[in-house]
Amino acid sequence: MSKMEDDIIEECLEGEEEEEEEFEDEEAILAERYKAWAEEITVVLYGFVNSTHLGQNIIDVAWLPGVGRAKPYAGGVEGRVHNLVAATLSEDAQNYIMTVETTIPTGFIPGLQGGDPRAPAATNVPASVVQHRIPHPTKCHRMSYMPQKPDVLAANCCTGDIILYNLSTHEPMSTLVGHTKEGYGLEWCPHREGLLASCSYDTTVKVWDETSKKPILSMAQHTKEVGNVSWSGHSHSILASSGDDGMIFLWDTRMSSPAASVGVEPVLDCERELGINSLCYNRSGGVSKPHILLSGDTQGRVVVRDDRKLELALTTIPVEGEVTTLKWVTGGCPVEDESRFVMGSSDGRVEMYDLSQATLPYHTEGGQGDSSLVATHFGHKSQCEAVACPPLESMGADGCVASVEGDGYLQVWRFNEGTLDMRHGLYDNEGLVNLDVV
Repeated sequence: MSKMEDDIIEECLEGEEEEEEEFEDEEAILAERYKAWAEEITVVLYGFVNSTHLGQNIIDVAWLPGVGRAKPYAGGVEGRVHNLVAATLSEDAQNYIMTVETTIPTGFIPGLQGGDPRAPAATNVPASVVQHRIPHPTKCHRMSYMPQKPDVLAANCCTGDIILYNLSTHEPMSTLVGHTKEGYGLEWCPHREGLLASCSYDTTVKVWDETSKKPILSMAQHTKEVGNVSWSGHSHSILASSGDDGMIFLWDTRMSSPAASVGVEPVLDCERELGINSLCYNRSGGVSKPHILLSGDTQGRVVVRDDRKLELALTTIPVEGEVTTLKWVTGGCPVEDESRFVMGSSDGRVEMYDLSQATLPYHTEGGQGDSSLVATHFGHKSQCEAVACPPLESMGADGCVASVEGDGYLQVWRFNEGTLDMRHGLYDNEGLVNLDVV
């Protein structure tokens, strides 16, 4: 072996050692942060925190609709049972789609003080329980239930195929074949029954009909992997997509070309390559809010846009780490006042924001003066992979959030309500987005 080859190998080994040390340092920081957070869990911060290990690595979670049945909780408090779905991410074991029951307290829990929520007895909170495990052929990066038929669940595979499951019978219904690579984006249309959008690392966006096993529409405008799709809050024919090319496309499914597009500029001096990890339309009522679109990227930004002026960023919020997931908080927010969302990041934190507290134009550096940040949940020791909020019709779960980390922990929690009724900044006095301020 030549000296040059020896030098190259030595440099590679040194680089691996440095990466391993950085990873260990990051793990230690997260563990220390978690310990400090666990000691501060009190009724001042939370209504409750439920942390349950589901037995396997978890990559996604969804909150099913429905009114939970009554069930005794703890400390004499009444509870309500709600149903979630979780997807596993195992390299060398059988993967599953899991249905999970979790109990939500309907009142104050006596004895909820500081303590590690991963030991439920310490916080007087009952654990979530896996009810059924439906075998899935590969890792499942994303799943979505049909709003009009919540028993129908779509789950993607590493092959690019999408399997439709019946959650009542716990059996597969059919397989949609069209993508050639794995994907991370999957969503049913909230306005038209049976319409499913998907995207993939094959750079395409596809639209399917539940009864068809072939895509009824395929769009190939992205130049790199496409990771996200989100149906509009105001139309069954408007669909947004985003990907590793830093582009957001707005599609009208009645046309063959994009209706609008915008490129996200990279952050200067950021070591992480730009990619858009999450995309989420607001689906509340009203005139303007269903036009609001959130995007989160690998360079630590949440950007708020109105799809009628897609090229303009209404709000840019800098965050720590990569943005891994975004969801609007639906349950617990009146339809006319839905302005809150939750953001999960690569450093394990889950943050709740209230856009009615933001002042426009609103661009900050380094997260200073972030008036829209409501509170931060530090309950995860590794990357937050996904978050879910209860649908509006899920009574008894107002303001709750479910979040998962790759290490297998599902956490269901609720902040105690603060003063969130102020209406200024992004929304005007009538609750409409004020585009004139931009």
